[in-house]
Amino acid sequence: MQRIYLDYNATTPVHPAVLEAMLPYFGAEFGNPSSVHQFGQRASHAIEQARESVAALIGARSSEIVFTSGGTEADNAAIFGIIGHVLRTEKRSSAAHPHLMAGAGKEGRIYLLDRDNPGKLHSGSDSQIVQSLPGAIGGLFGNPAYFDWTLYFCGSGDSLKAFPISNAQMASTPASHSTEMFGYPGCLPTISANGKANGIAWILDPAGVLRAYDASNLANELYNSSQNAGRDALGPAVKFTVPTVANGKVYAGTQNSLAVYGLLSPGTAAFAISNAAGGDATAVAPGSLVSIYGSGLAASTATAASFPIPATLGGAAVAVDGISAPILYASPTQINAQIPFEVSAGAGSISVAVNGALVGAVSINIQASAPGLFVQQEGNAAVVKPGRGSKLPKPACRDRHCDCWIFYRVGSSQSADRRGCCGVGNPSIERTGPGHGDNRKPACNRAVRGAGPWFRRALSGEYPGAANAGGTVPAAHLAWRRDQ
Repeated sequence: MQRIYLDYNATTPVHPAVLEAMLPYFGAEFGNPSSVHQFGQRASHAIEQARESVAALIGARSSEIVFTSGGTEADNAAIFGIIGHVLRTEKRSSAAHPHLMAGAGKEGRIYLLDRDNPGKLHSGSDSQIVQSLPGAIGGLFGNPAYFDWTLYFCGSGDSLKAFPISNAQMASTPASHSTEMFGYPGCLPTISANGKANGIAWILDPAGVLRAYDASNLANELYNSSQNAGRDALGPAVKFTVPTVANGKVYAGTQNSLAVYGLLSPGTAAFAISNAAGGDATAVAPGSLVSIYGSGLAASTATAASFPIPATLGGAAVAVDGISAPILYASPTQINAQIPFEVSAGAGSISVAVNGALVGAVSINIQASAPGLFVQQEGNAAVVKPGRGSKLPKPACRDRHCDCWIFYRVGSSQSADRRGCCGVGNPSIERTGPGHGDNRKPACNRAVRGAGPWFRRALSGEYPGAANAGGTVPAAHLAWRRDQ
């Protein structure tokens, strides 16, 4: 008698092709895919390949594919994917729906429910609940956060998003979102604040980075642990974990440790300084534009919008030997400022303060004159060759061996032209190096045009053997020299 198996709902035989594909992982490739060692990473890679294959087969995103160990786990995942991610909200409700709760599913749909009347199952639509936002986020594998009438969601393959609530309705689009996107399984935000002020949204990036965002504007990242990796690196992340904030500290668990973050002692933060044009750390002089790199350098990101250039921007203030420096750009990780002309050459210091509190100070050697040449990618000088009909200033090129070019530089004092050459103490440029003209030919005339004391100066002149229009000039072949 032939036996017929009718319990495929419980278990099924393995298809031969599936068995063949799985055999290596029952033997040689047996690593735990959640581990960071080589065996585990190979197994993890195989799972992600399988996830992408299944997603392509059914027209879904890979982040929407969830593997379970059996039917019971799958059923529970489906149920709790809808109602398990609950956050209670007492504010911004309505008379009809005074008590709300919110959650989302792995398909990326956000649900706003009436806690007193959740609505039950309703096929075909979500008309039985307060609100439903399909496709608003990536698949959610954890809880949202709630702060000051705003819900914060961080779905898989998506950014951290803030949805405000008013009159028992969520905004259909986020009020703000992070610039960063987060891979599987997304992140679980937590909020720290002083009452309703100074809200900070903390998340553990699956890439192993602790991040902090301004809760009122998630586009403004306040801190991340990779800004100063030598001091703050987090370590390998654990899936579905949330940072814990208590007693002024942030606790973040990793696969091998518990990391505790807190405020630095005032004035001890380290930062680096370089010429903003060429990146030379030693080219710092009165009038130079400098870039300051570090962490916690400003309270927010801001750009100077008009003259005079402000001495405080984004909550940050920079002083050079006690003299306030104009700030062109400020962010928590970088400040662009100008060395005041009043500063004297010699040993000095640069300090940074945020909202009046000293962040740190470093010693520097201030040069009498240290021009910085603006460079582009791969070390090429930022130069312009005025063509026919160009509105750019063009010097009179009198030598047949010379072409006319304009270079942009910063960090030199003002002086008048003299006999077609730069005045004493005002650097000029000459072309050097192999393949850049015959040095026996007459020297080319040089002249300064368009002096600009705040941002940049255009130095135009004539150069032997200049490249054709459209060519590049390596910055290494442009040497500063003083005309006597």
